Amino acid sequence: MVDKHLQPPLPRSEARIRVLHGDVTIDSYGWLRDWENPDVRAYLEAENSYAQQATAHLEGLKAELIAEIEGRHTCEGAPPTFQVGPFEYFERHGRGLSHPAWWRRPVTGGSAELVLDPNAIPGAEIFYSLGVFEPSDDGRYV
Repeated sequence: MVDKHLQPPLPRSEARIRVLHGDVTIDSYGWLRDWENPDVRAYLEAENSYAQQATAHLEGLKAELIAEIEGRHTCEGAPPTFQVGPFEYFERHGRGLSHPAWWRRPVTGGSAELVLDPNAIPGAEIFYSLGVFEPSDDGRYV
């Protein structure tokens, strides 16, 4: 149950004036863009604390939903592949991992080798975006 007295932190209003091509813009919360400012960090920590307290009663539901999604995710069957040069490439989703890894195997047969595992990249659990996975024709570069 959410504490009815729980209040979100309110950021201070500090006008930042910007003039661009003669147009004046006032940004009352522009100070929040300064990541080096200890006040910004303190405010964001207060926001995160508020969010955790306000949603703490949902932890059971969160765990239930994660278990349901992981239970529906099957790794059975052959993954869809695409061919570039002498290799066919495919993704594998590891259970409990945040991101799929990219693998390849020779078109002529042979065992698969790992090409890219974003789960091994420090910080990828916080944010990771591959965009496009496009290997070179000779298979030397991604």
